[in-house]
This record gives sequence, structure tokens and C-alpha cells, in this order.
Amino acid sequence: MLNTIKGLIGEGKTQEAISQMSRLASGNSDIKNGVMQLSGQYAQANFAYAMGLTDASSHMSTLTKVNYGLLSLLDQMQSEGLLSGGAMPSDSEHEGPKTKLLFLAANPVDAPSHLQLEKEYLEIRKIFKNHRDRFSITEEFDVTLDTFFEAIYREKPNIIHMSGFSEEAGVYLLQKHEHTSYMIPYEFLAPAFKMLKDSVECVFFNTGTSNLFSKVISRVIPYAVGIRGMVSDEEAISFSSGFYAALALDKNYEKAFQMGRDLLGLSPESQKYFLYQNGLCAEDTTTPDDFYPQQKQEKQPAKKGK
Repeated sequence: MLNTIKGLIGEGKTQEAISQMSRLASGNSDIKNGVMQLSGQYAQANFAYAMGLTDASSHMSTLTKVNYGLLSLLDQMQSEGLLSGGAMPSDSEHEGPKTKLLFLAANPVDAPSHLQLEKEYLEIRKIFKNHRDRFSITEEFDVTLDTFFEAIYREKPNIIHMSGFSEEAGVYLLQKHEHTSYMIPYEFLAPAFKMLKDSVECVFFNTGTSNLFSKVISRVIPYAVGIRGMVSDEEAISFSSGFYAALALDKNYEKAFQMGRDLLGLSPESQKYFLYQNGLCAEDTTTPDDFYPQQKQEKQPAKKGK
């Protein structure tokens, strides 16, 4: 039932998911009220959009927040045995160290298009569900600069996965109140990643034109995945699904990377994803070595002596 409702949310069938959750939560007034509150927000958002009171970007942003709220309530319902008749085992019941993934996402309301970041998150979460003894996933959506730093220092993850929009100079996060885009230069973020070098094993920037940042960061983080050029929603979801599905079975970043690329089915000449180690990638010989390439100094004419 849990996967069924998550599937409905991922497919955009939010009202059907709300109906099923409301029925299953009938024995818990707090969760029932939470579902009803989100149902009201969903209905209000659709009404405002239908009446032309809000634009498409704001509408999609509200629907995304409703979906994330439903996912959070689903976790509570599972832990209290409302979905399967038994409580989900807590992390403390599993022995051994876990690999912790931190999923960071930013989908500004003024972006040129609305990315399906919630679908990408659900796919990864679904993969890790069957490997809960070895992997865990935490998420931070609508990432601002403040929440970005708070999340990486609070969670101290082994894998940092960033999804959203970026360009050659930096990545777009959200303004704290307006949720509009705010471009953060990559070199500004680099020191934060370097300070986590003792815990982070892999940085995965599933955003366009992130190859330079990934190459630089891989000098202090064992593995970094970046993109040259732009990718579609479908490509981003396909690659990350293949990457984490392989990683869950065999924790080998190189094999996982190859699985992600295999799923895209692109020829070697048209590959967009690159895996960097120690600042190197055999398949990438054109990306600069640093954010600020050294300028060639012009030779000054020799001064004549007396």
C-alpha cells in the first residue's frame, strides 16, 4: 500500500492518493487532520489556477509542497502501522553502518520550466527502501543558501545529491521568502564540500553544466559526478535511477556510474555525464582544471642595458 500511494503521488494522481490516505488514517485524528489540511491546500491551489488567480509556476510549486507533505504523513502512517498493520522497524534495529544520502533540490518559481524533482526523489527512495539496512536517505526541498549549509552540516552525509538548475558559473538556489532563483557561484560552495571531505564519498550534481564544479571537488572528495551541457527530466531521472540501483546492490561508484550511463543508451560521443576522481576523467579532456584558469602572461620586451 505504501508503494501504491507513493506511485500515485509520483504520477500526479494527488487526489486519489489523498482519498486513500484519508481512509487509512481514519483511526488517527492527528494524521487524518493533516491529510485534510493538505487536501484543502490542493483544492484551493487548483481553484486559484482554474480562475486565473495564479500562474503555472506558482501552481506547480504549491502542488509540489502538497506532495512533499503527503510523503511526510505517509512516513508517519507507516511507522504507526496504519498501512500494513505493523510498525516499520526503526533505524536503530538495523545493525552496521549505513551509507547516508542527502537529497537537495531547488525548483525556483521563476525558472524557465518546472522540473520533476519529486519524481526523481521518489525513484531513489523506492530503490533504497529495499536496502534499508545499508542505506538511508534524507531530503531538503526548496533549498536556500541557509538551508543548504544547515542540511550538509546537520546530516554529515556520505553522498550529496543536488538536483535543480545551474549554469556554467554556479547553481540556482531559492530566495528565502519569494522562492525565486538565486545563483550561487560554484567557488562559493566549494569550501563547504571540502570541509566534509572526511565523511563525504561522492558528490552528485544532477544539474546542467556542473562538470567543472565536479572536477574541482573531486580533488578532495573521492568521487564526483557532473554533467556537461544540459539534460532533460527524463535523462536525469533515468541516470540517477540506474546509478543508485546499481550502488544499492554493490557499493562501487564506478560500476554504478556505468549503469547510469547504460540506461541512457547514448553513444560514447554523446555522453553528458562524467565521473571524476582526483580531478581527472579519462573521457573529459576539455574541462578547465579550476574555476579561474591561469592567464598566459605576455612576454615583456627585454630592457636594454647601458
